[in-house]
Amino acid sequence: MFKDQVPYTPIAHANAFQLMTKDVKGYEISPLGGHRFDSISLD
Repeated sequence: MFKDQVPYTPIAHANAFQLMTKDVKGYEISPLGGHRFDSISLD
């Protein structure tokens, strides 16, 4: 009911963590929930 009657914009999102090996470089967690693999490299 609140959402239908009052316009608002959420200003926060939950913290997200992703476990991976130390060899992975360039991975960033998206606040929208997607995964991007084009900037990832392995050392």
